[in-house]
Formats: sequence, structure tokens, C-alpha cells
Amino acid sequence: MSAGEDSLGAPGVLGETEPKFHVVETEDEMGRPAKGLARAVSNNTSDDSVRPVLVDFLSGKMRHRLRPGADHEFLVKAIGLKKSDRVEASGRPVLVCDFTAGLGTDAFLMAQAGFQVVAFERDPLVYALLLDGLKRYRAHESELGLMPIGLEFRQADVALTDVAQRKALAERLELDFGRRPYAVVLDPMFEEGNTKTKSKPKKEMATFREMLHPSSESELRCLLETALQVGERRVLVKRPVGALPISGDIRPLNRREAKTAAYDVYACREV
Repeated sequence: MSAGEDSLGAPGVLGETEPKFHVVETEDEMGRPAKGLARAVSNNTSDDSVRPVLVDFLSGKMRHRLRPGADHEFLVKAIGLKKSDRVEASGRPVLVCDFTAGLGTDAFLMAQAGFQVVAFERDPLVYALLLDGLKRYRAHESELGLMPIGLEFRQADVALTDVAQRKALAERLELDFGRRPYAVVLDPMFEEGNTKTKSKPKKEMATFREMLHPSSESELRCLLETALQVGERRVLVKRPVGALPISGDIRPLNRREAKTAAYDVYACREV
């Protein structure tokens, strides 16, 4: 993909007067060719002062997080299934959906914990980064003869307002995987009016935040209602520590809190 082909300034991401972003050729930490997201300063050049944002499941940071395995991850614990229960009687791994893939970290960690994960991302450029990162990880698996993890990414906006569309999504997943997802995870990274951030993001993540438009309260409610209709048992919504649950009539059953984040846990039901 060339920089010119992948320039972005479309409605739903940023307005035409805002800086544009495009996918560029770069390298990951292992020196492998990779695709990254960079800010464009003109139609043919990028801002070289900030390293492109990329999806790197083989980064040193990720390897460090997985050194003790993924079972210690807060999200994995919040799903509520011990390792022996993440495999169904049929031998298939338990299915989980991630409705807000972002850079894929949560989806990747859940897959490393033994779940079958399908993650959705609405932004086409971020989706391209996810596919590129997964492609490089698949090559790594093949080189080492590792059993492939159960992970795939799909491009879709699942903040659905129509009940029929939500039902169609649930039926599509059940047709593709033979069952409904046990849990659905939501991590609305950037929200309108949310100032509860613990620290200033690094330059590359600041670029990522600048590119993605924040989720409105109405979008969050639509995401939650879709997740509750699609999921079988529970929906987990990541929240900043001290933040209120998503507004609306649907309230969480409980909240699981750690030092830096919390998960509101909802019971799945027809909405």
C-alpha cells in the first residue's frame, strides 16, 4: 500500500481540515518489514519526528508480558474461566469476541490464554495494521513450529442501532463458529469528555489517539446493547478507575477493579 493510496481524512475519523494519516512501510522490533501508521505532512511525505504506529505481537514489551503466560492478565481473570474450562466438551476452545480491537493487544492476550478470539475494528487503516501484525506473527509461528493461536480480525462497525442488524451479527457468528461467544469484551479507549487518564501517552500513541475519533455516549450504549445480544454469558467493559459505568438503563452486575483499570461485568440477555 502506498502512502498516497492510504491517505485518510474521511468523515467518521477526522474532518477534511484535520491532519491526514497514511500507512507507510517500516520495520518492527525484529527488523521485519511492517506496515505502520504515520501522520502525513504533505501528499507524499510523512512526519519523521514520530515513529509510525504499528501492530507488533513480537515486541519486547509483549514478550515480557507473556513471560509468565497470559493467565495473570487482568482481562483473562475478569472473563472468569479457569484454564481447564476454556476448552469445551467438544475439544474446541471457548469463543470470545472483542468489539473494539484497536491495536489488537487484548485480543492477542486472550488468544494466548487459550480462547478462540474474533476481534472487530471499524477503522480501515487500523484494520490493515492488525492484518499485517497477525501475518508477521503467523510467520513466526510457522518458523518455530508452534500451534497457531485462535485469532482473527474482521473489519466492521458493531455499534449497531438496529435490532435486526444485531440479530444478524449474532447469527453470522453462530454460523461461522458453531456457537455464540461466551463473552464479549469492550475497551472504548478514547471517549468524549473522558479526562481520567493516568499518564501522558507516548508520541506514537498520541498520534493514534489523534487519528481516532472519540466514542460518544450513544455509540457506547449501542456497542453495549449489541454485545449483550451477541454474547452468551457476559460482557466486560473496560473503564478507567473511578469512572462511572456506561450511561443508560442497563447496569452492570458488578465491577472488577485493579490499580490502573476496571471492568464492568454485565449479564447477557435480550436487549
